[in-house]
Amino acid sequence: MFCSNCGSNIPDGSNMCPNCGAPQQPQYNDPFNQPYNYDQNYNQPYQAPAPKKSNTAVIIGIIVAIVAIAAIVVAIILTKKDDDSSDSSGGSTTESYDGRYVSDLGGGATMTLTVSGSYVKLTSEVNGITAVSLDGTITFSGSSVHFVWNDSSYADEYGTYDAANHTITAEGYVFYKQ
Repeated sequence: MFCSNCGSNIPDGSNMCPNCGAPQQPQYNDPFNQPYNYDQNYNQPYQAPAPKKSNTAVIIGIIVAIVAIAAIVVAIILTKKDDDSSDSSGGSTTESYDGRYVSDLGGGATMTLTVSGSYVKLTSEVNGITAVSLDGTITFSGSSVHFVWNDSSYADEYGTYDAANHTITAEGYVFYKQ
């Protein structure tokens, strides 16, 4: 606020001017009685706000990108499905490897492979008494078979799968699907 007598700048709400000692009337903040700001630059030309850009092109671009990505994903899935269903002769098969495969060793001795997905269990029995029981994983790749046993004292084994006869041959034993 300013002194009503000498015009000095004095703290707001002062009852007396510290410069000339003149008593002051309380002044209220009147928004319409503000000092004029001479620093404003009125010589600048008027600038209209920039027109808003249309988001249509962006939205269409995003939709096209999503459709393209979806098409690529579908193509990959269909290609993978075709690869998984091909047998070693290049034909298509819906063969499921899951099931029990039995090898009769004679004299009351049998070995059984139980396959479920990538899980395999090998059981060897003599006259109904279990001699060996191993768990592990099995991988089929065309006509090749790979066994990895959970018991580290048994080495990995490799064999073959005959889709026409539904047999697995490994370590000289032929297992027939039951």
